[in-house]
Amino acid sequence: MHVLCEKPISNEIAPAEQMVALAKEKGLCFGVDLNHRFTPAARLAKQWMDDGRVGHLLFMNMSMWIQNPRESSPWFQIKALHPHTVDIMRYYCGDIEAVQCFAVKAPGRSIYSTAQFNMRFTNGCLGHLTGSYDIERGHPMERCEVAGLKGRFVIDDMYREATLYPAGDMEKRVFSNPVFGGMRDFEDTFVNRLGRFVEQLEEGAKPDEIDGAGHDGLQAQKVLAAAIESVKREEIVYVEEQ
Repeated sequence: MHVLCEKPISNEIAPAEQMVALAKEKGLCFGVDLNHRFTPAARLAKQWMDDGRVGHLLFMNMSMWIQNPRESSPWFQIKALHPHTVDIMRYYCGDIEAVQCFAVKAPGRSIYSTAQFNMRFTNGCLGHLTGSYDIERGHPMERCEVAGLKGRFVIDDMYREATLYPAGDMEKRVFSNPVFGGMRDFEDTFVNRLGRFVEQLEEGAKPDEIDGAGHDGLQAQKVLAAAIESVKREEIVYVEEQ
């Protein structure tokens, strides 16, 4: 039976690796609810990249904050919030090889509720990520920026608006979520993600063709595991090293 699971794929790397390996062994499609990439704005930005409108990648800035007062393990915010943000970073810029992370516990909290990450992608692109469970959700709650030699784009909330700023051209290109007929709110990202998984199954997609696959969920958790080690050790950690 094909499976679509919630994120994180697992709180621990070993079980996640077993899940991905078992799905591959049995030839099953295994997807993860990495719903932030399943929006018209996110897809359009990816098309801009594929069309060469961003060019050689230089840096990426990502941020997300959702006020969440729950207390769990010390690493709850990093493990539970950032599968989404790291997946988006990987979606646009590829694999991440090195991580440096600092995290703080806001007053009255027992978990590392706010964190900042510096990253280096295997292609040399640089990344920065800010995340928090301490800031009240507002507009936007999420911001994504990718810059290259030919242009730069910014996405608000991964669905509200995507803006392309071409290098050397004062005329920008903007996609805004339609008031009528567009996404009603962020909850529609879950509908889009579920719909895409079913659509791919009906099309007969192979396991390695699944969008937002188990492998993507696993790689996101490996990056986050490296980030946690970085906080503990106060040094740069390589993703395969953790």
